[in-house]
Amino acid sequence: MSVFVDTSALYACMVGNDRVHDEAAATMRLLLQGGHPLHTSSYVLVETMALLQARAGLQAALDFEAALRPRLQVDWVDAELHGLAAHRMAARGARQVSFVDCVGFVLMEQLGLRRAFAYDLDFEREGFVLLTRPEQV
Repeated sequence: MSVFVDTSALYACMVGNDRVHDEAAATMRLLLQGGHPLHTSSYVLVETMALLQARAGLQAALDFEAALRPRLQVDWVDAELHGLAAHRMAARGARQVSFVDCVGFVLMEQLGLRRAFAYDLDFEREGFVLLTRPEQV
């Protein structure tokens, strides 16, 4: 089972005092042990690094880069994907969906992914299946 991994899950895995850290870390452990391909976008990497650095400090961002980022299959955002995500965001109108999430939605559709390791309900609202607990792996 291939899975898209969102910033919300990566942050929770890396920050010990996050409210869902224990279940996120356990879920990530099972995904990695099971050899599940874990996809993410380059924009999620940027968002995760910036969030970790701002909220948890430089060392947390560096720890993510050294320990977890190499285990992810990073799909680098090009001009076409960026444009498709911008159209997706505009089509959502008043609903507040982040641009990085719109990139993820488009990428998931392009890759045929249905599951997202995420604590962001926007993925579920877009029709994807959320993985949030170890027993879902």
